[in-house]
Amino acid sequence: MTKVRKTRYTDYERWVGLLHYMLKAPAWRTATPSAKALLIDVWQRYNGSNNGDIAYSVREAADIGLHRNTAGKAFAGLVERGFLIVTRQAAFTMKTRESRTYRVTALPVGDTAATKNFMSWTPSPAAPKSRTRSLSRASQSLHRDRQRPNRFPHSPSTGTLLITMGAEKLVVGRAPRSPSG
Repeated sequence: MTKVRKTRYTDYERWVGLLHYMLKAPAWRTATPSAKALLIDVWQRYNGSNNGDIAYSVREAADIGLHRNTAGKAFAGLVERGFLIVTRQAAFTMKTRESRTYRVTALPVGDTAATKNFMSWTPSPAAPKSRTRSLSRASQSLHRDRQRPNRFPHSPSTGTLLITMGAEKLVVGRAPRSPSG
């Protein structure tokens, strides 16, 4: 008797596959950890046929431990790098709350192949870091203080001169002036 092989699994567990070409892409390597966690969470909502219709709001990111401001920055980074494309903008009009819908570019949409926009992303050239004037002054004064330590510290309020020799301290004071001058 021959065995019949099953070609399709009816009872399977959904999964998210992070492919090596994606993990080696500069867009992935330079993404923040928050953005990576958010992309994986958005990707989990893909069911095989809803790419382009994946709804996700910044407030839902609290489930993975992100504040809504952090999630907003992470979404902006993912869209800028090409991992996600916004297919419908968010709207809070007419008392209906509709979250943005996204398309994951690493996944196909219907019969259309995946666009993988993140593969063509290149980091923008970094602007040279300029030191502010206040920081340069602070470092200069610190450098100057280290080069020439004050040998004779004195207290301007009392007019006394403090001389330290080993563990002993010797305080030398000025004679008070007479009122007549």
